Amino acid sequence: MVRRTFQDTTVLYVEPNQEINESVSKFLTTFFKKVYIAKNGKEGCEIFVKDFQSTKSIDFIISEIEMPVKNGLDMIKDIHLINESIPFVLLTDKSDSKYMLEAIKLGVSHYVTKPVELDNLLEQLEDICSQKFQLQKFINKEKELQEYINIINNVAIVSTTDTRGIITYVNDIFCKTSGYVENELIGKSHNIIRHPETPKEVFENMWKTIKQGLTWNGKIKNIAKDGSTYYVDANIFPLFYDDNQTIKGYMGVRFLTTDIEIEKRQFKQKVVQNLIKQKSIICAYESTIANLNAENKLLNNKVLQFENMDLFFDKLAKEKQKNLRLLSQLDAYEKQFEGIITKNQEIAIKAKQSEQKSLDELKSLKVKYESSKFTMANQAQEIEKKEKVIYTLQERIDEYLKTIENLQDVIKFKEKEQKDQINKESSVPNQEVTTL
Repeated sequence: MVRRTFQDTTVLYVEPNQEINESVSKFLTTFFKKVYIAKNGKEGCEIFVKDFQSTKSIDFIISEIEMPVKNGLDMIKDIHLINESIPFVLLTDKSDSKYMLEAIKLGVSHYVTKPVELDNLLEQLEDICSQKFQLQKFINKEKELQEYINIINNVAIVSTTDTRGIITYVNDIFCKTSGYVENELIGKSHNIIRHPETPKEVFENMWKTIKQGLTWNGKIKNIAKDGSTYYVDANIFPLFYDDNQTIKGYMGVRFLTTDIEIEKRQFKQKVVQNLIKQKSIICAYESTIANLNAENKLLNNKVLQFENMDLFFDKLAKEKQKNLRLLSQLDAYEKQFEGIITKNQEIAIKAKQSEQKSLDELKSLKVKYESSKFTMANQAQEIEKKEKVIYTLQERIDEYLKTIENLQDVIKFKEKEQKDQINKESSVPNQEVTTL
C-alpha cells in the first residue's frame, strides 16, 4: 500500500555533486511520479516556490546539507516560511554532526548517512509516504463522515446535549419543527420540548440506557413553541471522548411520523442508498487500480534490478578496486618507512608525532560519535511522538467509523418502522398513531 503511494508522489532532490545527483535522481524516477532536480539550496527554493504557486505537487524534499550558494538548513528555513509542514530527508555524513541539532530544531526527523544506502533511503521514504497515506486516509474518512452527517441533517431532526441534557447543537429541521430559533435552544434543557402528557418513565428508561453507553430507540410526543404537538421516532446514543469510554454528551436523531414526512424520508433514503451503491462501485474500481499498480510495481522493480542496480554495483566495484590499489600502495610505503626508521631517528620522532595526532583525531571522532548518539536518541523520540500521533489519528478514525455504523443502524431502524407504520395504517384506517 505504501509503495503504491510512490506513484502519486512528487519529490524535490537537491544535491551539488553532479555524479551523485544523476545516479540518485535516476533511481528516484523509477519509483516516484515526478522528481525535480536542483544543484544547490537557492535553486531548490526557486523550484519549490514556483511549484507551490502553481500546482503544489511537491510532497517532500531530499537534500544535502553542505552546498554552495545556500546550504540545506538555510533552504529549509526559507521553504518553511511558505510551507511549514513539508517533510525533509537530509543526506549527512559523520562530519555534519554540528548541523544535526539545528536540523532537529527545524523539525527535520528523517536522515540518511552518506554514502547513501538504497535500502536505508527507501526505508525513510516509505516512512514519509506512510504518514502521508495515513493522513490522507484520515481526511477521506472525515470527509465521508461529514457527507453522512450532511445527509442525516437533511432528513432528520438532530440535536446534541452535554451529559446533563443541556442542548449544545440543533440543526435547521429541529428549529423548523419545534418553532424555536437556535439562540432560544442552545444552553437550555432538552425538556423545553417535552410534552407534559409523555410519561416520565419513558425518559427514565432513556437516561438509564444511554448512560450505559447504549442506544435508546422509541416514539416520543413533543410540544412546539406555539403549543402544537408533533410525534417523532427518536434514536438517542452517547458521544465519547477519544478514549472511547468516557461519555462527553449525547446525540438525538429523530424522524417525524406524519405521512408526508414518511414519503419525504423514503425518497431521501433512496438517494442515500444510491449514494452508498455508488461508493461501493468506486471501491471496486479502486481495488482494480490497486492491483494494476501492484503489477506496475513488479515491473518497476525488474527495471530497477536490470538497470539502476547494475549501475550502482558497477560503481561500487570500481570504488573497491580503487581502495585496494590505495591499500597496496600504503603497504609499500609503510615497508619503506620501517627501513628508514632504523637509519634515521628524526623520522622516528615524526612518526611519534603522527601517532599522537592520530590519537587526538580518535578522541575527536569519539566526541562526534557521542554527539551522534545524542542526536539519534532525539530522532527516536521524534519518531515515537509521530507514531503516537498516527495512533491517535487511527483511534479517531475508528470512532468515526463507529459513528457511521450507528447512523446506518438508525437508517435501517427507520425503514423497519416505516414498513410497520404503513401496515398498521392499512389495517386500522383513520386511527391516529399515538407515540411516546
